[in-house]
Amino acid sequence: MALETGTYISALVATNPVAGDPKSQGDDHIRFTKEKILETFPNITGAVTATHTELNYVDGVTSAIQTQIDLKAPIASPTFTGVPQGPTADTGDTGTQLATLDFVIATSLAGTLPGQTGNASKFLTTDGTNASWGATLDLDVVAPAAGTRIATTTGTETLTDKTATDLILADDADPTKKANFVLSGVTAGQNRALTIADEAMTLFTPYARLLSKVVASNSATVDLETTFDSTYDEYLIVVSGLNIQTNSTDLRMRMKIGGSYLTGAVYRYRSTAGSLSSSQTEIELFNGLSTAVNVNVGMTIRLDAPTDTSHRHTVQISGFDSNSCQPPTNPTGQCTTTGALTGIRFYMSSGNITNGNFKVFGIRKS
Repeated sequence: MALETGTYISALVATNPVAGDPKSQGDDHIRFTKEKILETFPNITGAVTATHTELNYVDGVTSAIQTQIDLKAPIASPTFTGVPQGPTADTGDTGTQLATLDFVIATSLAGTLPGQTGNASKFLTTDGTNASWGATLDLDVVAPAAGTRIATTTGTETLTDKTATDLILADDADPTKKANFVLSGVTAGQNRALTIADEAMTLFTPYARLLSKVVASNSATVDLETTFDSTYDEYLIVVSGLNIQTNSTDLRMRMKIGGSYLTGAVYRYRSTAGSLSSSQTEIELFNGLSTAVNVNVGMTIRLDAPTDTSHRHTVQISGFDSNSCQPPTNPTGQCTTTGALTGIRFYMSSGNITNGNFKVFGIRKS
């Protein structure tokens, strides 16, 4: 059998030499074996003391072991990258063990919280130096995020002298049912009080709402023209404390239609006796009023649909002249010109209106 060929011990054939090979080839086999061992382990210059088990530890290593070890963090002052993880200690544990995020979160307030026994459902508050438990929710301290609710599982929370912005109340059983407080009508800088009577009540739209007020002060005319629109179907004009400058004069009214107060013969009215006066230049309300100091006039005028442009505007007048204890001279009046009504003017047949309060109320729709 011819000698093996190759460079390393992997070329050795375990069955060589075979029986029948010439004895003269024996030295060739020995030399070939020695050469392959030396070529396979050229750097072995001393005793190899590792066992086969220890040598097998490097099985599967694909790159230089030292290079891989150099990439690892040192034991002293290591610097980690990525997201290193570790076991979380129990709350209250002490020592040099590393703290995980879970441990820090669980114990971050433990050292500063006041005693918790007996303080269930209370709120944590502070005076700027020391923390304490408060049974009253302080909106100066607790500011809920937009869209969230203030809620407690038990008990009642009290808001005292606090300012809530864009306050919305929601039904606990059905949060889609809401009520919000609209304060746009409050004059800037004013603090309006909402006083609740000592009785159970249901809030609803009031029968009438005060829309405007004009106070006469030696006035030649009193004009009411800022509140008549389609918001309300009916309006009430309430006049109180009216005094006049010139004795035995008449209180009159005109309507503003088409941008100006109509002064032509477009009015008519019916007296308490039932007689109709047509083609008048005004509506007579009271005749022959007195200037006596203890005399005043009070009246209420009902006005329907001021924005109606297809029907005549009619007013109903009720009231009194305290001098003669008489009702208005003419309890109904009308303007025969159609169009949207935008104002009512009061004036005397002679002289001024010395004093008087003129209020306009809107009567709510059904």
